Amino acid sequence: MRLSARMAESHPEIMQILWHSRLGRTCAGDGLAARAKCDVEEGMAACRFTVVDPAIALTVLNGSLLALLELWCNQSDADSDQAAGAMAEMILHALGLSPDETRDLARQPLHAAA
Repeated sequence: MRLSARMAESHPEIMQILWHSRLGRTCAGDGLAARAKCDVEEGMAACRFTVVDPAIALTVLNGSLLALLELWCNQSDADSDQAAGAMAEMILHALGLSPDETRDLARQPLHAAA
C-alpha cells in the first residue's frame, strides 16, 4: 500500500492507468495481485490475519488501493505518505492485527520502490 502510494508521486502516468483500470486485476495470477495473495495466505496460515476468505481480503486491499489512488489523483496536494500509512494501519487492523502492531508495521521504513 505504502509503496504503491509512493509510485503515485514518482510515476503518475502509470498510476493513472491503474486507477482507470478499476477492479479488473483483483484476482490476477501475476504481478502485485499474486504477491498480495501470497502475503494474505501467509498471514492467515500464521494465524496473524483473522480473515476467512483470501479473495475477499484481496478485494478489500485492491479497492482500498484504488480509492487511495483516486484521492491522490483528485487531490494532488494530499500527503500520500501519510494517507498510505493511515490506510495501511486500517487495512492491517481489518485483517486482524492489533492496533499497536498495525501502527508499528505501518511506520517501518520502506525499501526503495523499483
